[in-house]
Amino acid sequence: MSKFEAVFLLSPDLSSVNLKKEEESFIKLLIGLSGSIFSQEDWGL
Repeated sequence: MSKFEAVFLLSPDLSSVNLKKEEESFIKLLIGLSGSIFSQEDWGL
């Protein structure tokens, strides 16, 4: 199985609620495409 790394950037103006919604949407997309998440890091500054 191939392994890939994905990074996505979001506006720092997003509220924590909207940030969480975007994160969940991205995860659902990956899983819907038969992807798996092995590690997740929040680099929020």
